[in-house]
This record gives sequence, structure tokens and C-alpha cells, in this order.
Amino acid sequence: MKKIKILTAIILLPGVSVLTACYQSSHKAMVQLLKELNKRNYNMENPFNPEVKLAHIDSLLKTPQDQRYKTFLMASKAALDLKAGKENESVKTYEDLMNQLDYMAIDQMMPQLGIAYMRQGERSNCMLNHNGSSCIFPIKDGVYTYLKQAQVGHSHIRDHFKRSPDDLESKWLLNIAFMTLGKYPKDVPAEFLIPTWMLRQPLK
Repeated sequence: MKKIKILTAIILLPGVSVLTACYQSSHKAMVQLLKELNKRNYNMENPFNPEVKLAHIDSLLKTPQDQRYKTFLMASKAALDLKAGKENESVKTYEDLMNQLDYMAIDQMMPQLGIAYMRQGERSNCMLNHNGSSCIFPIKDGVYTYLKQAQVGHSHIRDHFKRSPDDLESKWLLNIAFMTLGKYPKDVPAEFLIPTWMLRQPLK
């Protein structure tokens, strides 16, 4: 019996070695393929790669710039940070800009700042308090337990919408903000309320 086991091991060993070598070879090939894809997609023309644009803007911000152009670059950086999932950096940049700009420019930026705060709240509640309902839209009443960011986002969007009641995107966002606070639809002012079935429709 012992001899049979030894012979079996001797027979199987080359096969195991071949499989291991094939696995290692496939793994290296996949790693190389992913590197090549990443290199190919890391360009300014790729709309799904905000990182390369962020790197470009960061390099520009390190050089002397006209104040208006610098403001434009910082606003672009904040928007790209949000696309890249860097909500904290986005909020900080928007807040810095809010402290520098005049009233009209601040009002135009409020929806973006509100979205950044809402994304912070989404990440906190979906990732840190994950359950079967925390990442599903429409957001159920009571799902969000980390409310600070949602409250700030709601405040910025509501302030902007009061001054721009024809801004349909802000109206849509305002209803979502009420939803994150567990106040939709009961506490949404009638003139602002969008029915749930309409909230499910994409913005056009």
C-alpha cells in the first residue's frame, strides 16, 4: 500500500507542477494585461478616468495662475474629486472656494457643494452602516443613521432652490435630500414635492 501511494505521488507530481506553472503564468499574464489597460486608459480623453485630469489640474495649481483661472481650476478639481470618490477632498475644496467667492458665484456653487455633502453621507451610511436597504433607491425612512452630512447637503441645496425655484435639477436633489433625512414625502413642501415614481426617472 505504501509503495502504491509513493508511485501515485510520483505519477501525479508532474501534473501538479504543470498546473501550478500554468496558474502562475496565467496570473502574470493577467497582471500584465491589466497594467497595459490601465496605461492605455490613463489619458485626458477618457471620460471615465478622472484621476488623470486631477493629476493635470494639480500640476497646474502648483504654478503661478491668474486668480480667476485658479478659481476655475479649483472648482474643476472639486468636481473631479467627487467623480473619483474623494468626497472629503471635494467638500474641502468647495468650502475653500465658498470662503473666497462673491455672493453670485457662491449661489451657483451651492448645488455642487450640497451633492458633495450628500455623497459623504451616502458613503457613511452605505459603507459604515451597511444593511439590505442602506444602498437602495428610493432611500427608506430611518435607513440613514449618520445624518450630519445629509443635513448640511440638504441645507445648501434648499438655500439654492429658494433663490432658483425653476432649477429642476435642484428640485430633484432637494427631494432626495429630504429622503436621506427620513422626511420624504411628509415634510417636503407641497410646491417642492416630486412623487416617488418621478424620482426614479433619470434627469434629462
